[in-house]
Amino acid sequence: MSLKKRSFRKILIKKGGGEKEDSEMITAISENKKDDVKELLNKGANPNTKGINGIPGIIMASFMGYTDIVRLLLENGADINVKYNDGRTALMSASLEGNTDTVKLLLENGANINDKSKDGRTALIAASYYGHTDTVKTLLENGANINDQTTDGKTALIFATTNDRKDTMKLLIENGADVNLRGGKSRRRGRKMKNSRKKRKTRKIKK
Repeated sequence: MSLKKRSFRKILIKKGGGEKEDSEMITAISENKKDDVKELLNKGANPNTKGINGIPGIIMASFMGYTDIVRLLLENGADINVKYNDGRTALMSASLEGNTDTVKLLLENGANINDKSKDGRTALIAASYYGHTDTVKTLLENGANINDQTTDGKTALIFATTNDRKDTMKLLIENGADVNLRGGKSRRRGRKMKNSRKKRKTRKIKK
């Protein structure tokens, strides 16, 4: 398990207050104990249990790539499109980590493929940022909007390019990503240059 996942799990298993069963469920999910999760669900545990920071169990399991646990939660009524405080979904979390099997399961069960977080990131953007090409391929095959933009105008292609994810860049371009879309500072710089040219033309005309 990566350091990032170990750190994430430590945060998730801290359950403030709530029922003992909820605490047990969060711990079982975070430690990938499928049988324990199943037993707790059979006893009536809430499939939508959240950790201390408000992270739903299904988002936790999706981020960790615990596909069997995600399946169990879904079979017991977990909200597949529930969002964390920052607008992140289970599908975005699985895509962020390149957990393609989990992504496929979520899509098969009706996850909203083009949902956006508060900063406008989609599952496709999350996967592209880290160069998870197989996950990007799966999302594109299932109808992900290839040119969706974040709140500052960045696309999946921009993130893949910025982070030098060559295979992902190639796949996105082959599937019709708009190479002319620019975001963030690049877009603002482009507007400033355009306005500057207009001003210069205006001054020349007045002369």
